[in-house]
Amino acid sequence: MSSTDKQTALVNQLQIDVPKEKVKAHLQVLGVFFLLLDTLAAISKPEDVETTVDEFFQRSTYRLQVWLAQVVNVDGEEDFKKKPLQDHELPPLDVALALHSFGAAFPPAEAHEGIDSGQHNPASQGYDELKSLAAAQYWQSSTQLKFDAIDSMSKDATRVIECPSCGAAGSVPWAGARGFTSPGFEYDCARCGLVVNHDLLCAGKFFEALARAKNDPGFCLPNTAILVRGELDVSRCASIVAAVRKCLQDDKGGIPPLKDLAESAANEGSSTMAFIANKLSRADAHTPRLAVTPYSSMPSSIRILSLRTSSLRCTTSAHSSTMYTSKAGLRHRPPCLPGFDDTEHSLH
Repeated sequence: MSSTDKQTALVNQLQIDVPKEKVKAHLQVLGVFFLLLDTLAAISKPEDVETTVDEFFQRSTYRLQVWLAQVVNVDGEEDFKKKPLQDHELPPLDVALALHSFGAAFPPAEAHEGIDSGQHNPASQGYDELKSLAAAQYWQSSTQLKFDAIDSMSKDATRVIECPSCGAAGSVPWAGARGFTSPGFEYDCARCGLVVNHDLLCAGKFFEALARAKNDPGFCLPNTAILVRGELDVSRCASIVAAVRKCLQDDKGGIPPLKDLAESAANEGSSTMAFIANKLSRADAHTPRLAVTPYSSMPSSIRILSLRTSSLRCTTSAHSSTMYTSKAGLRHRPPCLPGFDDTEHSLH
């Protein structure tokens, strides 16, 4: 078969697999999202467009998390798959955009079929005036945030974060030198005194994943894919978790608290995530060696974290987009270890 014949066969197959009605609906949704972003750019100064759009996407992923927890009120991926949306639960347009952008990777096959059939696709249910009014009223009463994404940019000045050390919730500004969207973000936890920054929020996600993996043998660390002769095998996720925990454990055999690791990292002039990566990379007589490649030095086409021991080889990888998938859920691009961004949103 010639190259042209193969291409023709592929096109014909795509036409069978993707009905024109779905393609049309998909393009309509993308058109609405484009108009939203175009409006955002139009109200920004030319020199501020990139910064404004970046803040918009950070806000939309946060608002998605709020929508799932406080409006749809689901706890985990399984709950979301089982729950059809009610009219008053339709999300704001920016949240629909965030949800749509996750569609290729989350939810998995069963839930993605639900999106295609209209069960979870806000656009397919329509945004008529009555539905929009009901959704806006319910959203604002449940979240205390503006329903309109553009309006929210100017009027919702803060967001809530949880201290990665003690779990205390606190309100932090979006903007400013120490605001959440700034690289210099800092927040002083009122309960434990930890100075929280993006690095520590990433480390907090890492610790959360380790804690869950310890109690759930079927849970893989984010972005972990075990390749055995080219086939995906998650049966040894627990072995990887055990190796990671062994690299991090202290003299008493436990994992030091995050706050202690942060202090040790600061004493070495290192970020907490880089400090953790360094511990995973050290080899001695008692622990396996984890070969950790910092994100910034990885090739643009692939991200790799590999674990090598005498009995196990594990490679984790993902495409170069800002989103990463695994059995553990959806993750965003991290500054150090794959799978642990402070703006991560998964449905666990």
